[in-house]
Amino acid sequence: MRERTVVYRDDDYDVEFVVRQATTSDGIKRQALMAEQWKAMPREARARTLVETWMPIRCYPSLMVATITVKNADGAKTKLAVPLPYAEFLELPDALVTLWQGAVFEVNPHWVPELIAPKEEKQGEAPEPDSALNSTEG
Repeated sequence: MRERTVVYRDDDYDVEFVVRQATTSDGIKRQALMAEQWKAMPREARARTLVETWMPIRCYPSLMVATITVKNADGAKTKLAVPLPYAEFLELPDALVTLWQGAVFEVNPHWVPELIAPKEEKQGEAPEPDSALNSTEG
């Protein structure tokens, strides 16, 4: 399994995350967490675009499931642990989340919807069905 280590340091945080390529079990846990996040969203928020629902529905569950270890330095002012409640996740520095998210999606590119990371179409071939929507309708 592929793994990546993320190190983030600032005045409050000195933390190292290890993330891994997901197993099938991780994928099931991610889907369950995505469903929990969906149910927790206000009904009117569910109709928003992928960009607006990205953090609670895709990013947060992916980071929680793919992170296998978190090490906080002894001198860090703020300590992190996974799983982290969503409200606390939203208070993390954007730079930390961006770095962490990048590592998770690097080892799990199949978790990134095509609207965020479009696939290159090969000349003369029909595009593949949108796996992010998982639709069987024709």
